[in-house]
Amino acid sequence: MGTQNPRTWSELPPDLLESIYNRLSFTDFHRAKLVCWNWNLSSKLTVPKKIRSPWLLLFPEDDEDEEDGSGSVLLFSPEEEERTYRTKRDFSGNRFLANSGKWFLVIDSRFNLYIIDVFSETRIDLPHLEESLLDKEESEDLRGLLWVDEKTAEYVVVLFFNFPSGNVGFCKKGDDHYTKIPLHCGVPWRLEGLTDAVLFGYRLYMRTQLSYIRILDLSKQQGYEDVNKFEPFQLFSSTQDCSIAVTRRGEVLLVKSILENTNIVSFSICKDIDYNPQEEVDSLEAKTKMSLTNQLSSPMISSSSSSSTFLLVPSYLHARPRNASLPMAKRASSIKCEASQSEKIEYKTSVSRNSNMSKLQAGYLFPEIARRRSAHLVKYPDAQIISLGIGDTTEPIPEVITSAIAKKAHELSTIEGYSGYGAEQGAKPLRSAIAKTFYGGLTIGDDDIFVSDGAKCDISRLQVMFGSNVTIAVQDPSYPAYVDSSVIMGQTGQFNTDVQKYKNIEYMRCTPENGFFPDLSTVGRTDIIFFCSPNNPTGAAATREQLTQLVQFAKKNGSIIVYDSAYAMYMSDDNPHSIYEIPGAEEVAIETSSFSKYAGFTGVRLGWTVIPKQLLYSDGFPVAKDFNRIVCTSFNGASNLSQAGGLACLSPEGLEAMRKVIGFYKENTNIIIDTFTSLGYNVYGGRNAPYVWVEFPKQSSWDVFSEILEKTHVVTTPGSGFGPGGEGFVRVSAFGHRDNILEACRRFRQLYK
Repeated sequence: MGTQNPRTWSELPPDLLESIYNRLSFTDFHRAKLVCWNWNLSSKLTVPKKIRSPWLLLFPEDDEDEEDGSGSVLLFSPEEEERTYRTKRDFSGNRFLANSGKWFLVIDSRFNLYIIDVFSETRIDLPHLEESLLDKEESEDLRGLLWVDEKTAEYVVVLFFNFPSGNVGFCKKGDDHYTKIPLHCGVPWRLEGLTDAVLFGYRLYMRTQLSYIRILDLSKQQGYEDVNKFEPFQLFSSTQDCSIAVTRRGEVLLVKSILENTNIVSFSICKDIDYNPQEEVDSLEAKTKMSLTNQLSSPMISSSSSSSTFLLVPSYLHARPRNASLPMAKRASSIKCEASQSEKIEYKTSVSRNSNMSKLQAGYLFPEIARRRSAHLVKYPDAQIISLGIGDTTEPIPEVITSAIAKKAHELSTIEGYSGYGAEQGAKPLRSAIAKTFYGGLTIGDDDIFVSDGAKCDISRLQVMFGSNVTIAVQDPSYPAYVDSSVIMGQTGQFNTDVQKYKNIEYMRCTPENGFFPDLSTVGRTDIIFFCSPNNPTGAAATREQLTQLVQFAKKNGSIIVYDSAYAMYMSDDNPHSIYEIPGAEEVAIETSSFSKYAGFTGVRLGWTVIPKQLLYSDGFPVAKDFNRIVCTSFNGASNLSQAGGLACLSPEGLEAMRKVIGFYKENTNIIIDTFTSLGYNVYGGRNAPYVWVEFPKQSSWDVFSEILEKTHVVTTPGSGFGPGGEGFVRVSAFGHRDNILEACRRFRQLYK
């Protein structure tokens, strides 16, 4: 018998070899391929047995003796009892960042990145890390996501540098560098930051600081594309503990964990966030087949390489692309997934939602600030928070005013003093007092004044009167109620996240360079012009010459000005307190104002709107008559108690008391101005309004807001919340007790010294 070729010595027929292969375990199958050429050929004609349970991988510790082989990765299959396997490659000094099936993302001790198949040891080197992306001294903070398509060998790597406050970069097959993904600069404020992320295929889902979902398509030849199919939406509050997960079928879930006791966590899940952001599931129903294996195990990869790490890895024979996710911040010893006994059916009406409501960009600015404040208190329960954000008054209402309210309240308990409904337009004595006090010597009469429950409420009533077919212009930045009410009424188009503006709104840019008064030669014609002076948030007050330009501009274009003078009594400069000080304004302007910031009536609620008889529509119909109809239809008049207080405000004693309170707040503004000026910042406002507008060049206003809150426990207001023109600024309110103002300024000096 001749000598057999060592590579082909087996003479077993192919059908017998196939029968043998069908009986072999997953590991023995691949070991048998190495026996000889015949066995290797037969293996290609046989489908190996799939492993139903995931593999357990044990990674090496850095401080172990490399000579004992501990630098290898140990592999254990639950279906092969009492058997373990060890990789030939030594992984000592390497750190495993992420995995996708059998492929792992690894960084070695020389900061080289590569992906490797731990079974076949096939290695793909990745581009070198740029110094602008990663400080090597902080390499322990590097995290990553990996997706590999095992059929096509396509892959995507996403790296998070100094998570969660640093940079994000990605590369894919064929790239020789990492493409940066900005988290703040040029990003809509609701999509800023990063708290969690998951990668599925070429699509990256990022949960932002405010719990909105930002979706990026990384498949483009150059760069990436934001591909949110809906306007950015907030599925859960930013204060709730949420994580993103992807099922094996590719469904993207946002999972809110609810701690029921020390050992059990249940879930509330929003699924298919890529397509239907409204669908929320309170429990895992029987029909919802999903696996959270990857999401629950991924945090284990990110552990420091100084200790052993383990991971459950699915069989590499499963060709479906896998997902990866960033580590969750919290873990529990056991998890309960509640399943309902029967499918949950919720009743729904046949009424369609107002499509304009879906255009709104998440929550109103100030409730969002309040939510962040609450979340901060959860994180720092003992923090002494000072609120200089929302413009809410803090000093007591003067007694001369509250005594009048108390007297009126007592009168209501008597037969002689009781009164029910009053005139919708307001009590005649109060209307007369407003006309005399604020418009004496002008062309405004008692019957031009409509008393209300506040200027903000009247802005919405005016919008109802104008209807959905008008166009509007607003200062940029400006009080958010003007824009939001316009969106709700249907006056605007969709929100453009690239420029942070709504379509069909004319944004009149107000910057330090133009003295916070818009260049009207560049402003397009609109039906309605919202204008606030002194301005909220910048604190700038328009001069007589500037308001004359505005009135002439409105007359030329046939527009109506809605002039918000809610801060007129704070004026220090010799600027007009009312738009009606400008000749001809009564033909083109409505003015709205309030007692809120004068007398501390933010909770009492009392304001007024002026609509002169001379103001006419294009058909000659008086605007005041339509507003009167709106008021009579939707409003039963301001409270008789608040109106009694308002009348007391306008008495000689009341006016003196209000000026004293206003003077107190203006002293606060001087303290704030002096603080930031001494720190070298450009400071605006304050002189004519209770707001200080501080510039932080080339910084995200939400980043500055977060830094101040995190490091000083002081709440401010990010400028971008007032419009794109507010980016790079922070508004600091002067409404606060003196001790709080002084303490906040001490903390500012400590932070920015």
